[in-house]
Amino acid sequence: MSAAPPVLNFHSGLSGAVWPAVPDQQAAGLLALQYQFERTQWLQRGQIEALQFTQLDLLVRHARETVPYYRSTLARQPRGAALTAE
Repeated sequence: MSAAPPVLNFHSGLSGAVWPAVPDQQAAGLLALQYQFERTQWLQRGQIEALQFTQLDLLVRHARETVPYYRSTLARQPRGAALTAE
């Protein structure tokens, strides 16, 4: 006598699709992050720092362009001055 298949509870974001489950928008975003973390977790320290500084640079640029306080505060700083690795 064979054992019954395990009960699997799939949740699909696509109505009428059970398997393979199609992730909804939020789950797809989380899966994308998981994929990136799995691919980058073994990078060298310098590679991770370079990625982090790239992201920090984008954040500071956005703040400078969209927030009046940071526009005036960062205008007094040379571009990239605060974004160097020590």
